[in-house]
Amino acid sequence: MDRNDPRYVSAEDKILEAAFEMLSTRDIDSIRTQDIIRRAGVHKSTFYAHYRDKYALLDSMEALAAEVLAPHLKGITVHMLGEQPDPLRLHQSYESLAEAIYSNRRLFTLVLQGHVGSITKGIAAELEKIWREAGIADPSARNISYLINATAYVITGTIEKWLQRDCTDPIDDFVGLITATGVGIRYAFEQL
Repeated sequence: MDRNDPRYVSAEDKILEAAFEMLSTRDIDSIRTQDIIRRAGVHKSTFYAHYRDKYALLDSMEALAAEVLAPHLKGITVHMLGEQPDPLRLHQSYESLAEAIYSNRRLFTLVLQGHVGSITKGIAAELEKIWREAGIADPSARNISYLINATAYVITGTIEKWLQRDCTDPIDDFVGLITATGVGIRYAFEQL
């Protein structure tokens, strides 16, 4: 089936929705693929046309979360670590990041419920790519991998804490916190 066919997209949405519902109350290991198929109301072959197994579905959710973050990470990186750091645009980039997380909070909550390591690795990989493409840092430079990983953990940890509070803290508070950590990252970057 054509991946652009509305039926294909609709089936994928149903599968993801079923997974969201089930993962909000159960661990992935306690869910059978058949449970997801039944809850989604799709045929078994439809599920397998989209995903190899339930773990591939989870990987897909993690990739989707990283995809949502990617454009925001680029803006943050350029405005924080570029030749001419721009505090106003950096703040706007953080606001944009917060709004994207808020709009996709269910996805991020589920992905972070025990999979912090893999989303952090995804963010670190994306940051390394962005830093290389923007000419901000040579990823092979001494200690740069530590800074990339530290930045990824700060971003992941801040997102996770905000989500644990069900995004009830105002976006401005979230932005203020991540802006403050960004200042620390900028300082560490300058020390390399």
